[in-house]
Parts: sequence; C-alpha cells; structure tokens
Amino acid sequence: MATINNRGFSLIELMAVILVIAVISVVAYPRFTDTNVASVQTGRDQALSVITYAQQIAMARASATNPIEVIVSANSIDVRESGASLRPYADAYPESLPTGVSATPATFQFDKLGRTTPSSITFSRGGVTATIQVEASGYAHY
Repeated sequence: MATINNRGFSLIELMAVILVIAVISVVAYPRFTDTNVASVQTGRDQALSVITYAQQIAMARASATNPIEVIVSANSIDVRESGASLRPYADAYPESLPTGVSATPATFQFDKLGRTTPSSITFSRGGVTATIQVEASGYAHY
C-alpha cells in the first residue's frame, strides 16, 4: 500500500493568511505614512518636557527677582534664566521643533513655587493640531 504524503497548505489556509495580512495592512498603513501626526505629537511632547523641566528648575533655584522663563516661538522653545538660555549640556536651548511644525507663540515665567500665568500652546502641521494647556499652578498637560 502506498503512503500519501500531504505537503503544503490548503487553499482555505492560504486565503485566511492573505485576509489577515490585508486587514493588518489597511489598519497599519495610515499610521506609517501620516508623518504630520507623528511630527505634531513629537513637538507637543518636546514642549511639554521643556515646560516641566523649566518649572522644576524654577522651584529648585529661582528667586522672586529672577524667574525661569520659557519662550515658545513659531519654531523653537527656549528656557532662560536672567535673560540667557540655559545650557545644562552643549547646545541645549533653544530647541527647534520638528521640521514643518509650528507653534503659537507664548511666554511663561515660573516663580519659586512653580506657578505661572495660565495659557495654551497649539502645535500644527498639515492640518493636524495638538494643544498643551498650562495651568496657573504650572501644571502642563494635553
């Protein structure tokens, strides 16, 4: 009696794999091709970390006559003390926003308790926007 050797995949198995790959492609492709969203989120997260850093520095060493200041321009973020950009490492500030991302200009001065004037910053690129809200307590969030 001859033995039957079945090798390979059935048509049903191949179709199931193709269907799974198609669904993953449809869901994942826009996430990899829309760089506007990623760039705006990167700019927003970068600004959020700079604002938090400035608040921490202000609470650690600022005096009433020498507040720490964050200056957001259309394409960069700067942290200043006594009018000069902070340099915790070489070429630290001002930091440039990702290419093509613009921000609404804003200035925040943090006092010894980390407080500032409340405001918001909006980042945009290619119709995509993201906003950071800075509270009077100095808490920044999106």
